[in-house]
Amino acid sequence: MESNEIITTAKNFLKERTNSLENDCKHCLFKDHSAPFPALLYCFSNIDLLGALYVGNAKDDAPTTKQSMDYMTGIMKYPELQAKLLQKVFRHKLVHLAQPNPVTNFENKKYLWWECHEPNRALHLKIENTDKQNEYIFRISINDFLEDIVDSVWSANGYFEQLSKNMGSLQSNFQTAHKQIW
Repeated sequence: MESNEIITTAKNFLKERTNSLENDCKHCLFKDHSAPFPALLYCFSNIDLLGALYVGNAKDDAPTTKQSMDYMTGIMKYPELQAKLLQKVFRHKLVHLAQPNPVTNFENKKYLWWECHEPNRALHLKIENTDKQNEYIFRISINDFLEDIVDSVWSANGYFEQLSKNMGSLQSNFQTAHKQIW
């Protein structure tokens, strides 16, 4: 496939995925009928997809946790601690146990999670001390998480722009993973 074909295919594919993510998550986060766990699950499944496209591996045995981490820290520019907490507190528990535990032990510290449905950038990914030693509250704004995922694809120097410039062989990675998906 020629570079222009790859970019066109990527643009269409990514637009469909980000539109679906926005529409479905906004439906889940409707004020009177909030369903935060499906919204978070869909956010993480899209991060897994973007991670696969980013590194070029969408095989069944792909290391999705690492690929997602690479995408969150490399493209979304999330700090490593927050990316690890997102995976440990939410992704793993939602995917495998249907609901996150209220308290997560991580690196000899206790993290109590708290999510909010209203956009609140000031609280998103914030880690706050409690009055107990080695105990913290980890906050996530699902709306801001959703926005970060979409922005990571379409913002200046985001995934699509880097793909368009073929930075780090991203076109080859996209093409490989896209073929594996289909």
